[in-house]
Amino acid sequence: MTFLRSHPVFVGVLAVLIAFFLLFDWNWLRSPLESYVSKKTQRTFRIAELHVKLGLTPTIRLRDLQFGNADWGKAEPMATVKELEFTVSLRDLFEGKVLVPRVALTDAELLFERLKDNRKNWIVSEPHDASPSRLRIGSLSVNNGRLRYFDYGIPFELTVQASTFDPAAEKAAKDADAKPSNDRYTTRYAFKGKYHEATFSGNALTGEVLSFQETGVLFPLKGSLVAGTTKLDVEGSIADAANISGIDVALRISGQTLANLYRFHELRSVAPGAKAQPPRYTRCDRGHRAEVAAASWHATG
Repeated sequence: MTFLRSHPVFVGVLAVLIAFFLLFDWNWLRSPLESYVSKKTQRTFRIAELHVKLGLTPTIRLRDLQFGNADWGKAEPMATVKELEFTVSLRDLFEGKVLVPRVALTDAELLFERLKDNRKNWIVSEPHDASPSRLRIGSLSVNNGRLRYFDYGIPFELTVQASTFDPAAEKAAKDADAKPSNDRYTTRYAFKGKYHEATFSGNALTGEVLSFQETGVLFPLKGSLVAGTTKLDVEGSIADAANISGIDVALRISGQTLANLYRFHELRSVAPGAKAQPPRYTRCDRGHRAEVAAASWHATG
């Protein structure tokens, strides 16, 4: 009490700050934020609601987000998301980097495009910037969403439809603060696409969270890819798919011919009736050990 009486100014400022944070509505910043992003990127940017949870790793939630595409891309938004929630590492921001440890998407439509000159529509620092992005995403969870990717230089196109089929996992999939729980399959990814003139399709089951880089979080993976009469099956677990820190997967290829996978995997000898013995690849950076089981190919008939 003596301290409070002898420092009335400090107490008054502290009371004002507490009241400010308790009463502050982050939506007051929504219109200025929309104007700033639209002007900076020369694209349309709209959100219906903005909320920020303060902390050492702030959590930001946006509702009904729409972000326009680059002027050279398709005439449709690059991103339309019912709810986007993500965390930001303040420590990395102070070092001039942008690390997003977790992104949670709900009802999302995403369109990614890349031109022959390496311009990418997800690079938003400048409209014609072809430099690498400083943005790094640690992990991702999706509760219903579709992603389309077009690379006009290769050429390559891919469509992925994601859905969380485990009701118990839906809440965690929407929450960027939720601790990853990848002890069972909860999310399905159905995909199809074309690489040059070769078409492919498949399905994959994973846990609640996909990790990409700098997390060390393992996620289970079980899926298959079909190209013509050839099928590739994979089952195991991976940590940080974009910059692998751990992996333990088994692969199996079967079909009348491996020629259908030639464009996807540089096989040097292909014959009708070819079969592959299941290779297994294991790696753990943290344990400083790596083991690779070589695949052996056999041709019959």
